[in-house]
Amino acid sequence: MSLPITAQRVRIVRERAGLTQVQLAERVGLSHRPITISDIETGRQGLGKYAPAIALACETTTDFLYGITDDPGRPLDLDAVPEQWRAVVKRIIELATQSDS
Repeated sequence: MSLPITAQRVRIVRERAGLTQVQLAERVGLSHRPITISDIETGRQGLGKYAPAIALACETTTDFLYGITDDPGRPLDLDAVPEQWRAVVKRIIELATQSDS
């Protein structure tokens, strides 16, 4: 059985970013959750709400993680976001990585 493309891509971008699974988990808010980066990389768990945070932490795009494109592309550059929208974008990222509780 082959791994889902998302599982393969998370491992690719994590290693390319020079991060361990623990380091990536800390950056995306999974360090104290039952879901682990290992679960995602082995296909036991999907990306879910952590896709944007993983993409940002690994300097890639969610399109690449989901297999929509084979180009890892450029990550979101908050400096390129118009100033009036930066707080909104940061809040969206923050909400996407928060617990459901």
